[in-house]
Amino acid sequence: MDAMDCLWAHLRGPIPLQEQSALKVLAELLDLETVDLTRTDPDWALLAALPPRVVRKYRVVPLGRTRDHVRVATADPFDFAAFDALRRILGTPIEPVLAAPAGIRMVIRTYLSAP
Repeated sequence: MDAMDCLWAHLRGPIPLQEQSALKVLAELLDLETVDLTRTDPDWALLAALPPRVVRKYRVVPLGRTRDHVRVATADPFDFAAFDALRRILGTPIEPVLAAPAGIRMVIRTYLSAP
């Protein structure tokens, strides 16, 4: 269990918060935007541009590209190694957007099981 998994577990602790409530608390503390991956589609073309091992390792989901950056859903906004790797692969700065771990896992499972 890494540090973010521990933080998520703590937010859902003895009097558990629902995952979306924990997400809102964390986003407010970190001043980050949130995304609900059950209601928002990833950018499948950008996701396909990432090696599957990178997607599995860093648990990230690209949401879209703007002129200046790529928005990436993550449950770990402190995983700077992930953002550096994505910046190198995609050739543009990364803007992290906070997403629930379950949503990240759902998209990654869908992506990795697609033919």
